[in-house]
Amino acid sequence: MALIGSYLLFYDRRLRHDLVHLTLFITIMKNIRFTIAGVLFGIILVKSQVISWFRIQEMFRLESFHMYGVIGSAILVGMISVWLIKYFKLKTINREPIIIPDKQFHWGNVYGGLIFGLGWAVTGACPQCH
Repeated sequence: MALIGSYLLFYDRRLRHDLVHLTLFITIMKNIRFTIAGVLFGIILVKSQVISWFRIQEMFRLESFHMYGVIGSAILVGMISVWLIKYFKLKTINREPIIIPDKQFHWGNVYGGLIFGLGWAVTGACPQCH
């Protein structure tokens, strides 16, 4: 009797294990377009050398415009995109309006940005470390 009970327990766990893998596979297949977009974005970051410590170091040493150009381009594209969304009152795929609320200025954002930039400079591109 113990053998039958343990076999059913093992079978039940195996069945749940298979269902978890099947559910995970279905979830991945539903979101495959996002996975592909993320992989392509990662390839673009690698090919443009944005993740290179050497490029970050050049930026903080003011030796190259490369990183400033990439960051500036991203900011410009974001600004134009938000303006176009507001100007044309674009909607989501589900026909819901896109609402971008106005933000209030907080000094905490400035301090946080300075701390983040300082940490980036020290850990990612310390000019005396290399």
